Amino acid sequence: MFSKANWFKALSLSLLSADFARSVELGPNAQDMLNQSMTILDDIYDPSAGYLYYFYYPLAAGAHETRSSVWYSVGLLQRNSGSDVDEAVKIIENVIGGQEKDTSVQWYGDYTVYPEQPTVGSAPYDPKIYNTWDPNWRGFIGTALIVIYEEYGSLLPENVQDLIVESLKNTTIGDTYRVNGVDGDNLSPSYSNPWLMRTMASSWTGHKLKDSNMTTWGDKWAEEFLDLFDRNQTLSEFNSPTYAAVSLYALTLAAKYLGNTDSVIGKNAKRVVQQIWEYESSLWNPNLRNFAGPWDRTYGLDMNNYVSIMSLWIWSFALVSNSSISRLSSFTGEHTYNGNAYAPPADQEQRNVTSWLSSNLTIGAQSFNLDVAGGYSKDITSWSPAVVQWLRPDESVGFFSLYTGEKAMQVDVSPNSLNLSYPLGNSSSNFTFHLSSNPLGETRDITSLKDIYGMDVEVIGGTVSPDPSIAFCGLIGGDCDIIHDFEFWSLTFNLPKGSSDVPSIHSS
Repeated sequence: MFSKANWFKALSLSLLSADFARSVELGPNAQDMLNQSMTILDDIYDPSAGYLYYFYYPLAAGAHETRSSVWYSVGLLQRNSGSDVDEAVKIIENVIGGQEKDTSVQWYGDYTVYPEQPTVGSAPYDPKIYNTWDPNWRGFIGTALIVIYEEYGSLLPENVQDLIVESLKNTTIGDTYRVNGVDGDNLSPSYSNPWLMRTMASSWTGHKLKDSNMTTWGDKWAEEFLDLFDRNQTLSEFNSPTYAAVSLYALTLAAKYLGNTDSVIGKNAKRVVQQIWEYESSLWNPNLRNFAGPWDRTYGLDMNNYVSIMSLWIWSFALVSNSSISRLSSFTGEHTYNGNAYAPPADQEQRNVTSWLSSNLTIGAQSFNLDVAGGYSKDITSWSPAVVQWLRPDESVGFFSLYTGEKAMQVDVSPNSLNLSYPLGNSSSNFTFHLSSNPLGETRDITSLKDIYGMDVEVIGGTVSPDPSIAFCGLIGGDCDIIHDFEFWSLTFNLPKGSSDVPSIHSS
């Protein structure tokens, strides 16, 4: 996502502190991020509707989108030029106007995914959680409204300020309807990012309204999160390039807006943010501009080629210790990170994480024993339990990432070596790796491991055949489907037919 020069400039940003900084006073790199973001968003804003076009689904011509529109209003208020404030007010009123007001439905206090969608629960539009309605929208939009109220309230008419507080009251009450395992909901402390947004919003709204019920629930949820986090000082959504960043966002708001209150999340947020950055900075390789694997939930395999929210944090740091900044700013030398993560009820035991980092190669993997394939999110497309990345001669990044539906795996990571085994596997098990295409000008066709550009890969042991079957998963054609809009080569190592050995692979 960043060139080396642009990434390094990000480190000069004055750090946002809950004690002294105000978000309306942006450092040069935060201002640069705002300017670039607004250039894109200005082009897809529809002033006649008061919404952004639905750019997540560009083929949905004409439809608009709710969540990003609210964040665009934050940018408009920050820029505060010409008609910006009027357009921001229009967006805020539109989004809150579409909020569910029926207290009897599970999605009470939630916002539309897009304003043209039919009414959730109407005859042709059944309520399907994470589909026709998304309970996490309460957190994403509600916390954005808190930022608007705290930072730009003086720019808004009094009736709009009151409208925001009333909306947050509805959102906070609606969020109490969420119970893990009931009506298809899966919110628990292990689902770190929405749990923290709910915790922060409930605590803030309770303090604003002097509602002890809301603050009590906020404190209870904070204590449940801290009980789990403090076990290993890691997020259950471990090292997610997207969702670790959302957790940091919620915690940073808690540190800034609740740090001087008696709320549990406010008193602990700064400490937790710094502990997250301690391990994330140990996994960051500034030469590759990537966090070493493994990743619990990811939507890409190279952060240079998609927008991960952790990239945006590096662009505009908040509450980061000097030791973490040192590791993030330049490569500090070959090292190994050892840690643990735990996300019950999906994890039947703690996951053991080992990541080895050198200047141009990272190898990371985690041992696990799950009750369902794909981790807490039950999604093997975003579950990357073993990942190799390397810096290629043209300065692009190659990747070799395990794609597996197994429920248990043991790993051994050491310099230049990755060993994997499936203790519950059988002769039908295999090790499938997603491999990046070679860069333009290099070998187009992958026919063996020898065709991989920039890294020598060899299977030197284990119970699988050392020669993989190879398929191409392309944007246009191929033997398999793309994942998260990225194409790749699929290399599968199989056991001999009828084998009774424990499936394992040793590579270097």
